Formats: sequence, C-alpha cells, structure tokens
Amino acid sequence: MFKNFLKVSIRNLVRNKTYSFINILGLSIGMVCSILITLFIVDELSYDRYHENAENIYRVGLSGSFGGNELKAYVTGSPAGQTFVEQIPEVLKSSRVVKASFASAEMVVNIDERQYLEENVFYVDSTFFDIFDVDFINGNPQGALSSPYKVILSESTARKYFGNTNVVGKSIQLFGDEYLITGIVEDTPSNSHFHYNILISIVSSDIPTYTTWLANDMSYTYLLLEEGVNPRKVNEKIHDVALTHIERELVMSLGADLESFYEAGNYFKYLLQPIIEIHLHSHTDFEIEPNSNILYVYIFSIIALFILVVACINFMNLSTARSAKRAKEVGIRKVVGASRGALFRQFVFESIVLSFISLFIAMIIIESILPVFNNFISKELNVGYATNPLVIPALILLAIFVGLFSGAYSAGYLSSIKILSVIKSSVFSGKSHSWFRNFLVIFQFTVSIVLFICTFVIYSQLHYIKNKDIGFEKENILIIEKAGYLGNSFNSFKQELEKNSVVTAVAYSNTLPGKIFGGFPMSIPGENTEESYVPRLLRVGYDFDETYQLEMKEGRFFSRDFSTDSLAVIINESAVKEFGLEEPIVGQKIVTNYNNNVTEWNIIGVVKNFNFRSLHQDVGSLVLINDDGHADFISVRFNAGINHEAIQLVENTWNKFVQDAPFEYSIMENDFINLHKEEFKTGEVFMVFSLLAIFIACLGLFGLASFMAEQKTKEIGIRKALGASVLTIVRLLFKQFTLWVIIANVVAWPLAYFFMKSWLQNYAYHTDIKLWIFPAAGFLALFIALITVSYQAITAASKNPTESLRYE
Repeated sequence: MFKNFLKVSIRNLVRNKTYSFINILGLSIGMVCSILITLFIVDELSYDRYHENAENIYRVGLSGSFGGNELKAYVTGSPAGQTFVEQIPEVLKSSRVVKASFASAEMVVNIDERQYLEENVFYVDSTFFDIFDVDFINGNPQGALSSPYKVILSESTARKYFGNTNVVGKSIQLFGDEYLITGIVEDTPSNSHFHYNILISIVSSDIPTYTTWLANDMSYTYLLLEEGVNPRKVNEKIHDVALTHIERELVMSLGADLESFYEAGNYFKYLLQPIIEIHLHSHTDFEIEPNSNILYVYIFSIIALFILVVACINFMNLSTARSAKRAKEVGIRKVVGASRGALFRQFVFESIVLSFISLFIAMIIIESILPVFNNFISKELNVGYATNPLVIPALILLAIFVGLFSGAYSAGYLSSIKILSVIKSSVFSGKSHSWFRNFLVIFQFTVSIVLFICTFVIYSQLHYIKNKDIGFEKENILIIEKAGYLGNSFNSFKQELEKNSVVTAVAYSNTLPGKIFGGFPMSIPGENTEESYVPRLLRVGYDFDETYQLEMKEGRFFSRDFSTDSLAVIINESAVKEFGLEEPIVGQKIVTNYNNNVTEWNIIGVVKNFNFRSLHQDVGSLVLINDDGHADFISVRFNAGINHEAIQLVENTWNKFVQDAPFEYSIMENDFINLHKEEFKTGEVFMVFSLLAIFIACLGLFGLASFMAEQKTKEIGIRKALGASVLTIVRLLFKQFTLWVIIANVVAWPLAYFFMKSWLQNYAYHTDIKLWIFPAAGFLALFIALITVSYQAITAASKNPTESLRYE
C-alpha cells in the first residue's frame, strides 16, 4: 500500500507541475522562515543556561524611591555579597564583577612595546569560578585570582597578544603595573549576558576596602544559592540583613533614620534576579551589556507561526480548489471499491510527501543563507544536526505536522465526494464547499494587512528615533576615548585643535549622552533631610554647551570669568520640577551631605531638557557640575561633516601629546543610534520576514486566481460571445478578491492597532499611530492582490470565445 501511495503521489505532483511548484515553493519558504526564527528564539531563551548551577545563580539589585525619583539598578555596594554569605545560610557563594573602566568600554594594555585597546575587562573575586562555569585551557582556577596583580585571558585575547595560548607565567601591563597571567580560558559563549576578555583579581584594586552600602561602587554582585531553596524567602533575609547596615549609613549621610525616611514617602528594597532572566527581562540603568527584550521573542514567535500557517493555507486553498479536477478520480476509485478511509490516507500521504520535499529544499536554503543571516542579526546560530539529538526528530515531526495540517481538510473533503455527484457533475454546484476556502483567504489577507500596518508603524518609530529633536546637536561631534591620558595637557591639546578652522569647539566631560550616568543624593536647604533627590550627575568643562549646542532656559553656563563656578551647578527642567523649585531658579541652592560633609551648591542656570538616555526612558533630572581638569571623554565639534581628513587631524594632534595610549574615537551620532541598535536590527528582521510572509500569500493568491479563471472558462466564453469587454470580465474576476480584502481590513485594523499600541508603550518617547496607515495598508493589500491575479484574469478574458466554449 505504501508503495502504491508513493507512486500515485509522485504521478500527481508531476502531472500538476504549476500547482506543485507553487505549493512546494510556498511551504519551503515558510519552513525556512519558521526554522530561522525558531533558531533565533531558542538562542534568545538559552542565555546563561550553560552554567551547571544556572537555576541557582542570582544577581543582587536595589530598587527604591528618593524624593519621588524611582531608581532601579542591579549594582550594589561592595560589601553586600560577602555579608550575605556570612549571615544567610542559604547563600553559599558570592562574587563581585566590576568593570575595570566605567567611563568607556576600553582600556589600554601594554605588552613590551605594543599597545592594545581592550574591551570587556573586569575585576572579579576568586570565587568567580565557583559560581560560573569557565573552561580553562591553561592554568588552574584554584588560586588563579586569589592574590593581587594576577590576570586571566580569554583564548582569543591570548592569541591576539602572543599568537598562542601557552602564556601562563608571562606578564602584561595594566594601569602602569605588571600583572601575571595565571590562566587562559575559552572565550565566553555568545549566549552570555556579559562577555570578558580579561579577568583581574579584585584584590589588585581598592574595591575590597570599600565598606559603604549606599555608595554606588558599581559592583555586580552574584550569589549562588543552595539548591531547592525558595528565592523569595532568601530575598526577604537579604533585605533584613541589608537594613541593619543601611540604616546606620542613612543616619550618617542624611541625618535620618529609617522610620523618618519611610514617612517621607521614600523606600528601598533589595532584589534577587535569576541569571537566566537577565538577557530578556532586565533593562535598568548600569546594565553590563545591552540586553534584548522578551517582547521580541513573543513577536517573532507569532510571525513564525503566521508564516507557517499562511504557507499551509496556500496548500489548503489550492487543494480544495482543485478538488473538481480530482472528483472523477475519487468516483472511479469508489466504484472499484476504495473506502473513504483509504482515500483519506492517500490524500494525506500526498500532502506529507510534498511537505518532506519542501523540508528538504528548505534545509538546503537554510544551510546556504545561514552565514548571511548570522551576520545580519549578529549571532552565531547553527542547526546543530550532530550536537543536538532532538534536531532531526523535530524536523521530521515538523514535516509530518505541516503535511497533516495542510492536507487534512482537503483530504477529508475529497474522500467525502459521492459517486452520484460525480455522475451529475454537481461536485461544485453549491456554495457550501467554498466557505472554508473563503475563510482561509480572508485569514491570509488579514495576516498580510496586520503585517503591513506593523511594518509601517515600526518603520515610523525607528525613523522617529533617528530624527527626534533630543535637545542637543549630535551631528558633527567626534568623541575621543581615554581622554585621561592627556593628564594636565588638555588645555594645550584643546588650543592646538582650535587653531584649525574646521574645529568649532572642544570640551571634556566625565560621561556623555548614551553612556553611564552616576547619581548622588541632594536636598533643598530648609527641607527635611530625608526628602532627598537623586538626580543624575554630569561633570563637564567649559564650552560643553557650545560643543553640544545646549539651550539655556535661564541663567548662564559655566565660565572661566567666575571663580565661584567651582561650587556652581546647572540643572535641567526635569530637576526643577522634581525639586519643586519656584521662579526665579537662578540663585537658589541645593545641598549635598555625605558622611556629615555638607556642601552648598549655587544654581547658576537652567538648561533645557535633552535626552541623555535612550528614548525608552524619560529625560529625568540632571545636575551639571563644573569639573575643571577631570576628563574621561573629549568632544570635538566640526563645522562640517566628519571625514577622513578631520579624523586624521585629531589623531595627529593626539599623538603629539600622548604616547602611552593609541588614538581611539567614535562618532556621537552613531553612538546615540547604537543605544537602539536592538530596535533597528529587530525592525529590519521583522520587515524581511513580513515581506516573505506576504510573498507566500501572493503565491497562494496566484494559484487560486489561476484556478478561478479556469473554473469560469465557459462562463467567460459565453460573456465574450455576448459582447462583454475584457475590462468587464477582468472586473468580474476581481470582484471576489475585493470583497475578501474589505472583510480582512475590518478584522486586521483593530488587531494591528492593539499590537502596535502595546509595542510603542516600551518607549517613553514614541511616534503616534497615524490613521492614514490603516487605509494605506488596506489599499496596498488590494493592490498586491490585483497585481497578483491580474495576469490570470487578463489571460482568461483575452481568450478567443470559441476556445472557451470548446473547453468541456
């Protein structure tokens, strides 16, 4: 029986080449898209799960509200982790992970006469290897980072520096000191929420001597909990332990105890975050690396399902539409004794055969384009035939499922055809047979219109991000990293650059828009000290306002003409609102109090709000402090575009003053766009898969239009014989498709609006959903449908009536 089924299936595929080609092409593309998206989703969900104790590793964070300012970050004071280990039995181990340089992503490594700018350098405790799974190529994790001035290199870093990995015992220079290489480890897996090239023993720094809990030491604290414990109960214990230390510091820094602190409407609490949730669920300030978003996993899961369903619907539509062609075959088979069950199995088997052929073609396509796709999404995806024993069974099940889902309805309908209906040629005399096919076509159009609308809105939001007025001019600014290497030569460097007519302004700062901003408690003189505010701080030099074209709402910017500016601050409009200040603002004071060191700062100006964080977040309160002499970044504004000559000019000037570090730069405009690189990349991927889904739908429409034209061959011949024009006949064939599109629009518009409204809520600043997008998507769907079916319609309408009347 199997051999007979296979023979009939192959004959049927060969006999109906056009329909077979459309079905195989549609299913193949649908499978390609769905499998690629599934690989992407599986990778996103796999982050940090490669650790043996992944289910028991947690990151400590702090959430709070100070003066109405909500704060949440997964960084803690340095002593937190070890204190929890000592006082909470369920906490087995802790390790701090601290970026070696918070000002910028890179630091300078010296090896003999060579210099390297290295990314992803961290201080870690010796217990790091007790918590995280790290594979050593050379060296031993025991004692590798237990004493000062020891480092571990990743494999790729060791090969970059020395050409091989047999370098344990050699030295590199960091921060002017010699560090001994005690181990070489494999590169961090791509599905990790942070990646390291160099690990430094934390006892090489001052970090272990820090004793404050409230000060932001930028320590990422990780805990290994006892297996099987309830993390919520551990979290409560962590909070109770932290309270005893924090209350003491509150009294010292703010002069307020916990009770008065809470009575003022403030609060804080410690958080435990599972490491396996960081990549998709954590989007707070001070993340080690930009994370993705679980929302994208949901979106792409829906797209994958839609694409596969649309491909299957094509098959259903064409199979049921072609039922009339196979009705005679069904009748003959029943006359010679074939049962309905046997016929059903035959037709389902044909669908499964076609599905397996489509899967085979799909896997060839995937293996061909996977490197390009990986480059496009910046990942390292692979199908993993050999490494994952579930892959091949899953692919086989996919082919069987698609075959069953696609062919079950048409098989059921074909096998139910009665012999009498075949004899009377009344298989399609009624309308009851086509309601399901009409529903499927409407569903296809609905999906296409939803995708059109979503694509329009996503593109509009990305365009909005690129072009939004963010309150400062980000164009034509070149950023110099590692400006600290200039030392006391900054002013000379600045003057040298400004001698060139292409340079408009030069300024330094401790951070920049789009990078990490610290904060510090501040209060208003005369208010209760527990009513503190924690604005973000930006330390800047003179001419920062000119460099970034900041607009002052009131007062002035820092000036060399005023010696008192060393105790002056400038605040933004959000800070004015948060502090509750009333006009006039200039001349009022704000106070900082830390360890009973009270400092009064004079407000000399109010700067208009500018976006110093991503557009996911509100501007927030910001205080600018004049810091003459401290520079982590130098911003150079040009009066025209930044070209090779402009970059070369700055590099040559840098080399005159600095010999200890290579020149490293970035472009502010690009840096700000990179804040939303996940959105841009996701938007591009979404658009590609949306277009492919629409293409698959068009394939089905083309095949369906061909069948409808074939069905109406005799009717068209009669109409033409009676004088109907080609346009009249084409309009007749278009009428049904137009009705389907109208119904699909009614369903698609509210669905798309709901999805996109929810998506846009992820941004504090977002575009509005324009009403014109909805009819535009509807007309576009109708236009594509008409273009898709026009060839078949015009061909049918242009035939000689005598050919049409001889058709049967």
